[in-house]
Amino acid sequence: MSAHTIRLAVLADVPALTAIYEDAVLHGTASFELVPPDQAEMEARFNAITGQGFPYIVAEDADGTVLGYAYANAFRTRPAYRFAVEDSVYLAPEAKGHRIGTDLLTRLVELSAERGFRQMIAVIGGSDHTPSIRLHERAGFRVIGVVENSGRLSLADQPISVRFRVLSKTPSTVARSWPRLRISPPAATT
Repeated sequence: MSAHTIRLAVLADVPALTAIYEDAVLHGTASFELVPPDQAEMEARFNAITGQGFPYIVAEDADGTVLGYAYANAFRTRPAYRFAVEDSVYLAPEAKGHRIGTDLLTRLVELSAERGFRQMIAVIGGSDHTPSIRLHERAGFRVIGVVENSGRLSLADQPISVRFRVLSKTPSTVARSWPRLRISPPAATT
């Protein structure tokens, strides 16, 4: 595989992101999705993540073909979790095994730390996802635990492996201001 570069993702990347994610949903256990989202849904997700200031990056080859992508998103939506992010890394089938995932996760960790997030959490779906487990181990993630039978895919119960990495001990003003989207309290019922 030829050299690749890492850059911030843009809206024009969404068709490639959709194709990569579709392959992951159809042929893997990482996403815990049953049906691949269409391009409109992927665009909405992209806009929601980038609109809140979370990093979203792609790896591309010399021809501009997107080989993979990674992003950080809120670990949980409650304000007390505002300094913790969850990572996601997805690669095109032909990009696997070429350190592209390592380069994406390394840059994602850097960008998340620069934005003042203190911890990154990985929720790795499926017991057969050894490459993702090794990727996170190499990046300094420590095991929190395994949640057995937490999802059901193709008539088989699947576990999740939860890992974390400290990014910074002091949050910046960027992370302090998160989330930009305010969640309204539920309407009162009578």
